Amino acid sequence: PVMCLSWTPGGRRLLTGNQEGEFTLWDGVNFSFELIMSAHDTSFRCMEWSHNNNYLLTSDAGGNIK
Repeated sequence: PVMCLSWTPGGRRLLTGNQEGEFTLWDGVNFSFELIMSAHDTSFRCMEWSHNNNYLLTSDAGGNIK
């Protein structure tokens, strides 16, 4: 299941974080996936873009922040 999500700053793509610690990057127009990538060893808890929109900060169930 999806644990958290965030639109990219431009609003064209959607990032989701799942229970297995994987990102999925979705095309917001066609709602088809573009990329799946492993990012954490445990379940995502939240994700947030930095104030300048250059970085995506994520956290997981183990207390790790990336």
